[in-house]
Amino acid sequence: MSNFFLLISFIALLGGCATTGQTQKPSAKPQKPQVEIVEAEGLAPLSDDLIKSREIAISDAQKRAVELVVGVYVSAENFVSKAKLIEDNITGETEGYIEKYDILKEWQEDPFYKVRIKARVRKEDLSKKIEELNLAPKEQTTATVSFWIKEKIDGQPSETSVVEKEIMQIFTDAGFTVSDRKPQEYYKDIQNILDETPENLESNLKSDIVVIGDASSNFNTDKGLGGFISYRAIVSLKVIKNLNKDIITTLQETAGGVDLNKELAAKASLINVGRKSGKELTERITKYFQEHPYNNIVLKGETSINEINTLVRRIRALPTVKDCWLRSFSGNEALLEFVIKRGKISDVAKQIEQTEIPYKILNIDNYSITMEKK
Repeated sequence: MSNFFLLISFIALLGGCATTGQTQKPSAKPQKPQVEIVEAEGLAPLSDDLIKSREIAISDAQKRAVELVVGVYVSAENFVSKAKLIEDNITGETEGYIEKYDILKEWQEDPFYKVRIKARVRKEDLSKKIEELNLAPKEQTTATVSFWIKEKIDGQPSETSVVEKEIMQIFTDAGFTVSDRKPQEYYKDIQNILDETPENLESNLKSDIVVIGDASSNFNTDKGLGGFISYRAIVSLKVIKNLNKDIITTLQETAGGVDLNKELAAKASLINVGRKSGKELTERITKYFQEHPYNNIVLKGETSINEINTLVRRIRALPTVKDCWLRSFSGNEALLEFVIKRGKISDVAKQIEQTEIPYKILNIDNYSITMEKK
């Protein structure tokens, strides 16, 4: 009998457990902060107090570890121009960014005490600070522009270009900067621009892109317009990126104009075609810079932040490159961005191949180089 009551009690206990609310799901594990693991070396002057020298050397190594990560993610220009800002807010406060460190080696090398560490640098906190201080390279969505649009009315060259004036105004309103350098002051003909080297073109015009082309307006009709006259204008334009002579876009547009006499009707048609083409060009160029703000290098294969740092410094040293920095890094793939000083991306790739680095080039396209760890 006692066994029977024990069985009943056990069943009741199970039933009670089954009806006591919903089963609780195990709480989600907190996400670990993302870190960059780097090796860095610090030093301090040797003194009679070796413990103090050692502490200073370790502190210096920690600073170098944080500095290494910052230097890879920030452009060289910002790293130099905003050095004090970086020192005051980041590298001078290493405790907030280093999660953990191990001493790999320590030794005396007169007149210094030296320490080499492997540090876990908190990437998220550092990235947030870099963004907060406005140190990260920004995507370029506008540019400085030069213009040379030749114009004719009824086959006769015009002294001034109505189309050029209209397009320039639209570019200015859209946030672009118009260069004060006029191409016709440096070149006899538009063809000379097409034949010019990128270095000279950028130097002479002081602009990122140049808009060149022809515009013409011709008599259309005066029939059935109640005394008004109609003109038809056509424009043919080409937009060139001065840095490497790439053609960003080409455009052909037509528009009409009506007024009381030929001069006014011709001008009206040119104004209309200028406004129409200017709007289209600003949209295309803005989209171009949004999609291709910089050239990039995709690194595949296991690598370390120290190896990426070495690669970034070597790419920055190439005569064809103006600057280079790390955009993202996941451990087995990294994305670097760079600005070309002159030439094309194929020229940069050739120079990279001549550099002693542990990567091989897999592919090159118009804006990207893909590399893999050897």
